[in-house]
Amino acid sequence: MDLRITPFKIELHFSKEYVFKVEQTYLSDSMEIYTLTYKNRQIQFQSDRPLIRKNGDKKKINWKVIGGKVENENNYERIKEQLESYIRNIEKPPYDWTMHPKNGK
Repeated sequence: MDLRITPFKIELHFSKEYVFKVEQTYLSDSMEIYTLTYKNRQIQFQSDRPLIRKNGDKKKINWKVIGGKVENENNYERIKEQLESYIRNIEKPPYDWTMHPKNGK
């Protein structure tokens, strides 16, 4: 499984709207690092997704902030959910039911 992720953006609404550019800046067999950039500020999130996928585990991805600052737990959870949602859509894209054998394809 190719674990490389091309840069993407996530939108979060706190007291105002923030659009973060997200880039996978490091990838190894055991971990990956995402750098989120908003204007001149950066936050780095590290995950163990490569190790989990390599071992075939179904467990939850462990995330931690390794650079920058996230103001509170709620903001951390919202960012983490957006990252996981984007990654999940890449790893398991929505099923195209028009291609199902019972639909004549």
